[in-house]
Amino acid sequence: MSVDPWPMIKDILTCLVGCTADNVVVINDLGDNLTNLSQKLETLMQHYGDVEREIGRAGGRELKDKNRVEGWQKRVREKAEAVKKILEKGNKETQQKCLGGHCPKNFCSSYKLGLTVLEEITKIENLTEEKKDFDLDFVEPQISPVDEIVEMQTFGLDLPFKEVCEYIESHSVGMVGIYGMGGVGKTALLKKIQKKFLEKNSFNLVFRIKLARDTSFSENQILENVQNKIRDTLNIHEDVWTNKSKKSRANLIRAELKSKTFLLLIDNVGPKLDLSEAGVPELDKSPGSKLVFTARSKDSLAKMKKVCRGIKPIEMKCLKLESALDLLKCSSDNVSNANEEIKRLAKDVAEECKGLPLALITVGKVMASKKNADEWRHAITQLQSYPSQFPGMAGDVFPKLKFSYDSLSGDVYRKCFLYCSLFPEEQKIRKRELVNLWIGESFIQKFADIFQARYKGADIIGNLERAYLLESGVSDDCVEMHDVIRDMALWLSCEEGKNEENVLVSQNADVIPALDLEKWANAERISLWGPTFENLSEIRSSRCKTLIIRETNLKELPGEFFQKSLQVLDLSHNEDLTKLPVEVGKLINLRHLDLSFTGINALPLEVRELKNLKTLLVDGTEMLIPKVVISQLLSLQIFSKDIRHPSNEKTLLEGLDCLKRLICLGIILTKYESIEYLLNSTKLQSCINNLTLADCSDLHQLNISSSSMIRMRTLEMLDIRSCSLEELKILPDDKGLYGCFKELSRVVIRKCPIKNLTWLIYARMLQTLELDDCNSVVEIIADDIVETEDETCQKIFSQLKRLDLSYLSSLHTICRQALSFPSLEKITVYECPRLRKLPFNSDSARTSLKEIRGKENWWNGLQWDEEVKKIFSSRFVKLAY
Repeated sequence: MSVDPWPMIKDILTCLVGCTADNVVVINDLGDNLTNLSQKLETLMQHYGDVEREIGRAGGRELKDKNRVEGWQKRVREKAEAVKKILEKGNKETQQKCLGGHCPKNFCSSYKLGLTVLEEITKIENLTEEKKDFDLDFVEPQISPVDEIVEMQTFGLDLPFKEVCEYIESHSVGMVGIYGMGGVGKTALLKKIQKKFLEKNSFNLVFRIKLARDTSFSENQILENVQNKIRDTLNIHEDVWTNKSKKSRANLIRAELKSKTFLLLIDNVGPKLDLSEAGVPELDKSPGSKLVFTARSKDSLAKMKKVCRGIKPIEMKCLKLESALDLLKCSSDNVSNANEEIKRLAKDVAEECKGLPLALITVGKVMASKKNADEWRHAITQLQSYPSQFPGMAGDVFPKLKFSYDSLSGDVYRKCFLYCSLFPEEQKIRKRELVNLWIGESFIQKFADIFQARYKGADIIGNLERAYLLESGVSDDCVEMHDVIRDMALWLSCEEGKNEENVLVSQNADVIPALDLEKWANAERISLWGPTFENLSEIRSSRCKTLIIRETNLKELPGEFFQKSLQVLDLSHNEDLTKLPVEVGKLINLRHLDLSFTGINALPLEVRELKNLKTLLVDGTEMLIPKVVISQLLSLQIFSKDIRHPSNEKTLLEGLDCLKRLICLGIILTKYESIEYLLNSTKLQSCINNLTLADCSDLHQLNISSSSMIRMRTLEMLDIRSCSLEELKILPDDKGLYGCFKELSRVVIRKCPIKNLTWLIYARMLQTLELDDCNSVVEIIADDIVETEDETCQKIFSQLKRLDLSYLSSLHTICRQALSFPSLEKITVYECPRLRKLPFNSDSARTSLKEIRGKENWWNGLQWDEEVKKIFSSRFVKLAY
């Protein structure tokens, strides 16, 4: 007769763990409770699926109880993920028993798990009950605004443009408010208006300001931002602006604006903006002045009445199908000449974009390379497959924009695009800076020299611009990211909003305490910008790979802030930051360190432990870098330091000379012995990229062999200032002169007694030449070179885009012979009294030249052939100063 051991086991178990009978039941019923939990979860997920299907069938209508439903959905997703892990653990626990399968191996563990299962059952039941408390009622949407992308062509803008212009020219209208869904072309319209009235000269002042869309900014922060932008336009002097109250600044602005007629264009007005407090005068009391602004909703018009009682509202809507198709055709280039089948399919694509220019342009640019009907059918299938569960960015615009993202040619392009979202709104992104960060992140790798890496970076940027994911900046060296595109990139970085703690980007320290800081412990990338950040002691992330902290008022960083996971650390432009914690030496995985334009005056010895560091940037600092540190950074590929530290100069060069992997060097030298060391180091010559020679009184003549110049194949920028240099000569040797200055694109020479720059004939890639305060220079290119080397003369300055000549009292000629200047865009001449002739003929720079800037009396005294004068007279711009 068998004896059931379980009663005895219960007694023993009760004794061992000191449990009550209820506790024993928890362990005994674990298997049944796990089954119950699984079933409860299945029921909950069925309800979740029902809600998803109802939303999907809503046809673009918006949930009346949107916030509550979305909150419930999010909690269900999180709970489902947590419960799945508990079920997995429970299954393992129930399978690991002893005494014939009657007794758990670990009583305490089973007991704790049993309690957790019971708690989760209750929580799931509560979530299931909560579903019954809300109804899935739908209403016609109030479109969630997305900001605008500027169209290449202003399709659909003719009517509102004409209407706004008529209001501006009317004596009875002072203000026009343009409102409508983001992406319909409000910014494009504003820019078109600005261009017209700048050309028309009917106002003393025409200017446009764009406001950030960061809703976390307070009313005071927005007001300060507007005042600063208006002040920049009005050129109010620093002395009367600094340390003044907002009210005093408003009075300064008001006084300036009252003294002239102005057309003020404001982009993206929100409910927090009060223009009267910013200093904009009442238009009713400023006859002739006008204000035009854009807003996302008509509600934003009300607060503007403080400035002008009568506002003419103009609503902008999405394009009708005909105009939408025209915009798509323009964006995709090849549609107009395509066959009838592709034209029909293009119409279907236009319909899928629902008349939103933002989506039409983005999709159109992607379709520009699609040549056959099957590619267009595939595009339509892709566009239709994205759910449109609710209107606004995540439900309508983002899925359409994601099509452009998905169409990028590889993961590297996608990663580089998403990375751009770490830069704040309205931030100009410098291309070189961006590429350096991409190198640090290993998005760009396997390159033999820095130019290969930069060419790859230029290719990526070009592809992103053509896909309308990046925009051209105000200068050639910058790009910008449109607000909506940036928002989409952040959304994608956070797994389409499902994992929002992946990335933290903020310009406002005031919002940090309100965040769930425990969530940011899992952030992989953190980017914090702006002067409101003064203390970061509360932020921690053990998983952070990228940390960008810029333009803050931070004076120090806590040592525990640095985690081993960090691969990219950018602390640049924190002027008050004077010390780097010794804990930086623990960052064994760090690849990119940027300390440029900080107040740090010495690099800690612990930096030598960073064996994986590939990039070290310390521009704009007087930082002392010990040789023992720099020589130990054996993986270093890129180093740049453009401010001198004479006591450390030669030892720094010696340390750099030890680094076999170094391929890009930017440095300033102030001593003759340092310059000699460079010219005798084959290694350093091979990787010099930016070279500055400054304040070297011993440097009277510089003789460089052609072999040395050929080795300096990566030299891109040469800056010589405040030296005693009278002559720079390239001495031919057995290598010849071919290949000298192969990549040199920018030369700056200031305050040097140099007499000519004939050696520049070998700089075939030169794009910028700046000469300033060089009183001994008589000619730039010597006569004998022009006379004896006709072929060389044809290539002189063939790539030059910008020529700046100032305070050259002896300069008599640039070149005796006319040069073709096929790329020249801008020439500035200031205080060069003896320069009476420019090396132009009727074919010089005929299509490229945009401006010749100088004083009027200098221009009037130039000697011209009449035919040449007619060509270039319209390009003269008078300098007032």
